[in-house]
Amino acid sequence: WEALAELVQEDKVFESHLELRFVGQVSESLVESIYEYKLEDHTRFLGYLPHKQAQQEMFNAQVLLLIEKNKTETQDIIPGKLFEYFQSQRPILGIGPNPWDVSNFIQKHRCGFTFGYEDKDEIKYTIKAYYEAYMKGKLFIKPRGIEIYHRKQLTKSLAEVIRLQVNQTA
Repeated sequence: WEALAELVQEDKVFESHLELRFVGQVSESLVESIYEYKLEDHTRFLGYLPHKQAQQEMFNAQVLLLIEKNKTETQDIIPGKLFEYFQSQRPILGIGPNPWDVSNFIQKHRCGFTFGYEDKDEIKYTIKAYYEAYMKGKLFIKPRGIEIYHRKQLTKSLAEVIRLQVNQTA
């Protein structure tokens, strides 16, 4: 939030375009931090939405934010939301513990960038680069290899595992 607050202060055009939209449950500490950095005028909390509507919000976004608590025990957590984000083909800005297993997925599939909480300058630089690409109509990603996470492919893989198990026990 500090990086965003600085960009809002430095660039009034950026400020006029900034809108943070949160779908689903949001922690009280996150809400408090939004107010701490005076970003509440740029923020909408939409609460829980039907899945299709939540997906539409994701597809309409310019950049998707993925946040994980900055704790050692969350380094291995890979939220299911990540795979939905992959399907949107929107850039992902991940902020979480360092190291974080999510970083490997995002880097491998070229879907965005991840940072630790201490990486304010790098986060600011990335947001600014995303914004400049957006203003030029060139904000897009070309993910690589995400088709393995499509439900149809996952179902096919699961069916193959079951077939192998049945053949081994027969």
